[in-house]
Amino acid sequence: MTLTVETAQSNGHSADVAHATAVTSKSTPSNAVKMGTENFKGGYKFAPIKESIVTRAMIKRYWKDMDDAAVSDVVIVGAGSAGLSCAYTLAKADPGLKITIIEAGVAPGGGAWLGGQLMAPMIIRKPAHSLLNELTIPYEDEGSYVVVKHAALFTSTILSKVLLMPN
Repeated sequence: MTLTVETAQSNGHSADVAHATAVTSKSTPSNAVKMGTENFKGGYKFAPIKESIVTRAMIKRYWKDMDDAAVSDVVIVGAGSAGLSCAYTLAKADPGLKITIIEAGVAPGGGAWLGGQLMAPMIIRKPAHSLLNELTIPYEDEGSYVVVKHAALFTSTILSKVLLMPN
């Protein structure tokens, strides 16, 4: 089944949609969303939901996470490449370990997002490149070190792995 396309409404104004794709649903009839076809000319109408429901869902999960983090086996200060690598390695070694990462900035990644870092390579000295192999991040071998094409490639890859871990 594919999703019905209509013009999206936000505060009474239509919102343009750059593109969309066909969507399939395995939902049961009781909670299924009406499906149809995308025409790439209009917008998209989201299923209705009250803002209070969205807010409560976010707050409930935030406070649960904060409550769970009140007691941790390991607290890592900084969610840059070193902190994320530490969290990944510890979580993989002991899935039962409760790990909390504290980050002062508004986003994880440290210097990977600053300045021209989205275009800047990341240099990693051997044998630390074994982590790149494990994460299947491509690099150029330069002898005693390797070069990852973009620092953000490493950061975004390891961040996604850390977020998927249960601890």
